[in-house]
Amino acid sequence: MTDLRTQVRDIARRRRRTVPTWFVDVAIAATFALIVTGWLMHDPSRAPDVTIVNDTPYDLTIKVSNATGERWMPFALVSAQSQLIVRAPIDQGEVWVFSFGPGGEYSLNRSALRESGWHMHVPASVPPQLAAAGIAPSPQPT
Repeated sequence: MTDLRTQVRDIARRRRRTVPTWFVDVAIAATFALIVTGWLMHDPSRAPDVTIVNDTPYDLTIKVSNATGERWMPFALVSAQSQLIVRAPIDQGEVWVFSFGPGGEYSLNRSALRESGWHMHVPASVPPQLAAAGIAPSPQPT
């Protein structure tokens, strides 16, 4: 017959062995999952910095998409009469389509964007379209 101290000691020994083993198993599985996820996930290709030149009297929210226009993503918030540099935007492919909301859309070939030094001027057609939609020019700071 075993005494109580031996039983307690055996139980304590088993607990000490199973908890760290379980913890090590979970840590190995989590590390493996992170490595596989990192290997499978790819960062989208990036374009050089793009400068948006807004010579209009409107603050603009600009979205961008590829030629299909199926998926739009936020691109820039540009104040009136200013310019903004968008750092390393996601490359939209051969054709970049910029949306100015009620101000319309503007398509630009990647080659034209490259030749312009990655500068995009807000088209002159945007302010009249915004005005026709009943949008007043943005207040100017004093």
